Parts: sequence; structure tokens; C-alpha cells
Amino acid sequence: MKIGAIGAGNVGGTLAKLWREAGHDVRAGRRDSVAEVAAHAEIVLLAVPADAVDSALDAAGPLDGKGSSTPPMTWPGNGRRWQHTSPSLRPARRW
Repeated sequence: MKIGAIGAGNVGGTLAKLWREAGHDVRAGRRDSVAEVAAHAEIVLLAVPADAVDSALDAAGPLDGKGSSTPPMTWPGNGRRWQHTSPSLRPARRW
């Protein structure tokens, strides 16, 4: 499976490593490669700090038709932002 981890810190980097070890085709990236990571992926992990969600989603471009795996969006508005940005994004896994 092609997985893109937007955010390569503690969460994104660790999961990307584990998914690679499990045999998946994984790309993880920080600010400068978000669009490339998102374009590569069938499943997208959004693993960025709360204050970086908007800029990460803007940089990712359209995510329509992709699956998502993302940590809980417990701060106001972020779940709606994620869904509004890509209305046909399919939740594959929520933590």
C-alpha cells in the first residue's frame, strides 16, 4: 500500500518506519515535501501540531478519494477543516 505521512516527527516518522518495515511503500515529509507525499499516497497520515494543520492541508492539495489515518482532532474545527478540504476523503482509521 502507498502511504504518505505528512509530518515526520515522533508520530509520523515512527509510523512511517514501522510501515516500511511491514513492506509498505511509504513517504514521509515535512513542510517542503507535503504535496509530493500526499500525491504519492493512497492513505494519508496527518501528524502535525495543531497550529500547522491548516498550512499542511493547504500544501497537500486535493486529497479527494484518498483514505486517511489521523490522530484525534480534539481541538475546535480541525475535523471539519480536514473534511471540508477534501469532502470525499475516506476515513480509513481514526485513533
